[in-house]
Amino acid sequence: MKTCSYCGSRNNDYDHFCTTCGRPLNAAPNQGPSNYMNQTPINDHPNKNTQTSIIVILIAAVLIVAIIATAAVLIFSNLKKAKQAEAATDTVETSITFPPGLEENDDSPVTVYVETSYLFPSDTKLLTIAYLDTCGDNEIDLIRNEIYARHGYIFTKQKYRDYFEAQPWYEGTETNMAKVERQFNSIERENINIIVDYQHPTSASTTHWDDYLFPSDTRLLTTSYLDSCSKDEVDLIRNEIYARHGYIFTKQKYRDYFNKQSWYHGYESNMSAVEKYFNSTENKNIKILVDYSNSRWGTTTTTTTTTTTTTTTTTTEEKEYSGGFLFPSDTEVITTAFLDTRTNEEIDLIRNEIYARHGYIFTKQKYRDYFESQWWYEGYERDMEEVEKNFNTTEEKNLKIIVDYQKAHS
Repeated sequence: MKTCSYCGSRNNDYDHFCTTCGRPLNAAPNQGPSNYMNQTPINDHPNKNTQTSIIVILIAAVLIVAIIATAAVLIFSNLKKAKQAEAATDTVETSITFPPGLEENDDSPVTVYVETSYLFPSDTKLLTIAYLDTCGDNEIDLIRNEIYARHGYIFTKQKYRDYFEAQPWYEGTETNMAKVERQFNSIERENINIIVDYQHPTSASTTHWDDYLFPSDTRLLTTSYLDSCSKDEVDLIRNEIYARHGYIFTKQKYRDYFNKQSWYHGYESNMSAVEKYFNSTENKNIKILVDYSNSRWGTTTTTTTTTTTTTTTTTTEEKEYSGGFLFPSDTEVITTAFLDTRTNEEIDLIRNEIYARHGYIFTKQKYRDYFESQWWYEGYERDMEEVEKNFNTTEEKNLKIIVDYQKAHS
């Protein structure tokens, strides 16, 4: 037992302070209250406020480290993208060696400018004559065909197939050249035109452009060029425009010719549907070809008039309208004054021409013979009512005018 030296109370041995007065049990009797009051009690437990502060500091440190790491990753990623973009746009000078079989006269490496792995950025930059002057013939051929390759064209010529299949970016997905050409942007089309003009500054009837008779989609025909062609060649050039858009020909001679061409793939039997895909250059070339054919060879019709006593045959040169038609029945309303200048047989032909222009297959031999001799005619529909559904308002008016005129003059 411990006895308090201040108040004399008895306390347990394990007590450090008096249970009565609260003073230290081991303090000397002469130690004043002031000394006791200034003495700090012993605390056996850690300070809770100190623990909370440490935890807060640790959490803050972790958050700061996470923020710094995230910022570093973002900065590194942006720098990497910037370098990739710079590398994609920078033009560098390098040397390449073409695969075996591509070089005709020179097997040594040639210097070309490449953007990434392309020979030339033909979709964004126009070629110049100065640049083409630095290239060999094979390089220019590759640059031109690269435009097709970038749109997935599957080449038929082995030398182009070997070269482009060795390029990491090439993926052949389309065998129809016409479908590929529809994907060209204006710069690519202009670059094709620049290359063609560079390779063929003067034209001859025997000139071929990648098996085409003429690049009708990018270059306008000239009278001087057509003067060097035969009638059959002019007809083929005109029909080639349709063939390049996949038209399936009904005339055997055209079918035989174009089926032999490596680039031809027939997939559309409706001529009107094919014509919708013509670009402005092709439409102009069609008109040039028709006008040239009419002026050089003309078109004649034979009119036979039979009476009870004599048979008279006369040949007259008809007025030719754009497209080689007897009358532009789809755009111009016919007049009685015009019909007054025509014979009954001619009026019959004008009326039936409206049907022929929409592919009607005639049952009467005389109409079949006449329209099959016209370059523009392609018969593909035997149902007359189906054909009439495709008439526009002008054609319907003209048909009624002709029928009424014939009834009035029967």
